[in-house]
Amino acid sequence: MQKPSTLVIGNETIKGIFATYGPAAGPVFALLCMAAMYLLAGIKRLAGLRRFRFLNPVVVLLVMLPFLALGYQLAYREKPYTDIARGIIGTLAMPLLLSSLIVGALALAWLAWTFIRRPSPPSHA
Repeated sequence: MQKPSTLVIGNETIKGIFATYGPAAGPVFALLCMAAMYLLAGIKRLAGLRRFRFLNPVVVLLVMLPFLALGYQLAYREKPYTDIARGIIGTLAMPLLLSSLIVGALALAWLAWTFIRRPSPPSHA
């Protein structure tokens, strides 16, 4: 759904690399996020914090904030001086920024939901 990048890459080799391997960037970042979330969830479990349900969306936010910062940096602050920089900015910046914003917003909604809903009483079956 992203509009094509307006940055012009002059080097055909670099353009071909980003055209071929650019679509793999999303799954790679998703795998990195998943690994980081499992690591933080494991630390949470080892620390005995399983009963604090509000920490689950906090873990998601902690993992997504660096990717949000990277997406913002690439999209709005980096200058496309070289063809490689143009390729990275053109193919990675906005998808990373938008996906991080969406996941962050969902995590904030999840965090709000955990504080709003009342815990169900334990059943004595």
